[in-house]
Amino acid sequence: MRTRLALVLLLGVVLLCPSCGGDDGAAGDPDAGNPPPGYSGDIQYSATHYDVALDLSTRKTKVDVTLHTVSDGDCVSIGMRTSGADAVSLGGTPAAHLALADGKLTACDGAGHGFASGSDVVLSVATEVPATTLGMMDVGFSTQTDAAGGLFTYLVSWLNGCDRHGPCDARPDAFATYRFVVTHDATTQVLCPGVLVETPTQTTCSFDYAGGPTYSTYGLMARSPAWTKLPLGDWNGVTATLYDRPGSMIATKLDSAQIGGQFTWLADKFGGYPYGHELRFAVAPTYWAGFEHPGNVALGDFLGTSPSSYSDGLQHTVMHELVHMWAGDQATLAGTYDFVWKEAMAEYLTFVYEDTHLAPGVGQATATYWKGIAPRSKHFPVPEDQPRPELAAYYGDAYGPGPMILFRQLEAMYGRDKVLDALVALIGTGHARVLSVADVQTALEVATGHDLEKYFQAWMYGSGIPTYPVATASFEEATPGAWRVRVATTSADGVERGCAFHVRLLGAGGVAAGESVDVPFSNGPDGGEYPTPDPVTLSWVPVSLVVDPLHECLVYTPAMLEAPPPARFW
Repeated sequence: MRTRLALVLLLGVVLLCPSCGGDDGAAGDPDAGNPPPGYSGDIQYSATHYDVALDLSTRKTKVDVTLHTVSDGDCVSIGMRTSGADAVSLGGTPAAHLALADGKLTACDGAGHGFASGSDVVLSVATEVPATTLGMMDVGFSTQTDAAGGLFTYLVSWLNGCDRHGPCDARPDAFATYRFVVTHDATTQVLCPGVLVETPTQTTCSFDYAGGPTYSTYGLMARSPAWTKLPLGDWNGVTATLYDRPGSMIATKLDSAQIGGQFTWLADKFGGYPYGHELRFAVAPTYWAGFEHPGNVALGDFLGTSPSSYSDGLQHTVMHELVHMWAGDQATLAGTYDFVWKEAMAEYLTFVYEDTHLAPGVGQATATYWKGIAPRSKHFPVPEDQPRPELAAYYGDAYGPGPMILFRQLEAMYGRDKVLDALVALIGTGHARVLSVADVQTALEVATGHDLEKYFQAWMYGSGIPTYPVATASFEEATPGAWRVRVATTSADGVERGCAFHVRLLGAGGVAAGESVDVPFSNGPDGGEYPTPDPVTLSWVPVSLVVDPLHECLVYTPAMLEAPPPARFW
């Protein structure tokens, strides 16, 4: 007989087990026929494994979640935002005192004995995945027809979102292993994280690696008819494959040798690829340019044909998502408001590879984009507004200010090697770990040898719309042939912000004629007035200047702030 949770809801109030808290757990005498000890109360746990069976055509799903208990008890509550549930069991016994309210499922042990701390208890629920998404984004479950006429299906969790699909601990810092068994028609190909085993109408993905956060690992993609499967090469023993759709132009434009070079660079610097021997890229009509499912990257099908503010939007996106295998997947977020560090790392490390391995100007185009979009941010990288904004309202503000503040501005002060040392300490450990923005600050302080508390408080944290320093710069002839450059900055909020950047003096002939010089300025991490450097001796006469030509700092002239922003890419 099935139990429908909708029958036990009472005005949205969770009905708890009436026996919870009523037993002191004292052991009986087994020789006298007394019952074994019982445990009562709300169980604290970590969700360690998900076994998901999903029928794509009906969206019917059965989810078995393994809960490792860290306290005694007989009732569990877990996130679940589907409309109902069937066949709910806990520890192999039909569950009692069920309730579904406020986005949580509560179930108690129907056998009446509860579970001791340290047990592995399976919660099993049958439900139906809602065919809904979070606004225009892919978060949730969606189907759409791509430009080649194929039907694309996407199940996405994102941060705090895996409970949209069934019972799930959606906390960003939760790691687990997974097994997906997906039933589909014979024309459909399914991709999901882990090792694939395929039959014509069923695909099984087994993900047994450390470092599988629910926000990115609990997800799958499907296309009917199947993608065109194209090899990208063997990258340090990892087989890379592109699953393309007709007409996307991505296979034609993707430089797989370049991407393989970056993959090798990442593995050499941060440790081996965390997810076995396969890396799959799937082309699809996605909302975002890319999404970092471990070993199973989604690429927007517009990347091969759309203009970009980056030097090459396709190449940059693929490299960005590769960084996420280490920074975002193997290392995940401590909390929702730590979102900025993973996107900043993916952007910065892609920039570093572009700047050191690709053609001149490629990396600078990336830094130019960051600086161009930063003044349009509506929130600080770590917003402290009350109430705290939802992730969907502020996540886009991470991509420009994030890499500039966390890494680019600090490399301008202390050198790139120091920043990379901090990143190796953070994500080069070779094991799954949880990181916060505070952890990033600590690693940067250790690597640079400087206290960055005032710097982080000024740049990273705040409420309302951030304001950035506005600069005025001038030059004068101090002595014949020697020119002094001065800089002063103001900020609308009065906060002192430390930064380092250059001012470029230009002669009538400009850079091409060799009539340029970059004069360094720095007020250190704590901010304050910029010291005036010694005059520079020139064989030519300067006629103009440019503030921050290398895009090292979020400092702007009024003309910069009035210029149209670059088109957002994420």
